[in-house]
Amino acid sequence: MPPSPRRTPRPAAGVALALVGITVGATLGLTACSADPVRVEGAPALADLPDGDRAACEAVLDALPDEVDGQEVREIEQDGLSARAWGEPAVVVVCGAAMPASFTEISDCEEVGGVGWYAEPAAYRDQTADAVLTTIGQVPVVELRIPAERRPPVEEMVDVAPAVLAGTETVEPCV
Repeated sequence: MPPSPRRTPRPAAGVALALVGITVGATLGLTACSADPVRVEGAPALADLPDGDRAACEAVLDALPDEVDGQEVREIEQDGLSARAWGEPAVVVVCGAAMPASFTEISDCEEVGGVGWYAEPAAYRDQTADAVLTTIGQVPVVELRIPAERRPPVEEMVDVAPAVLAGTETVEPCV
């Protein structure tokens, strides 16, 4: 993870407006029926994570709620992934994700529920695309994928924040 210098947080209301279109860095492959399992692309297998990250991600996944933004949890198609999904189209949390290549020491952060989130700059230009939010200052890194139809993502960010804080280590807060 690159160094994480201090950043100026934006108010949560700005998140709701600005994040109405973040480009997906990893594709969500979803099936047509909400009862069917969700196919999640680009998520690591829990078994492939380093021991410390695996234990932290297990804690994050265990602490995630059964509902996110009023949507019920769904089964993940692939066994053993460090991911969880809710609703149709599915909101997906991936633990043990990589930081986006566009993240730098001067990147903005959005703090919601005590968790700092990074959105790629293209997200602020395209307000109709899917969104990928990545925690900053947390180890391991957690990714929140929001389909365009489910934006803005404020409720989802609020709902998953306690699990992120419970399972990850804050190495530098979003300030």
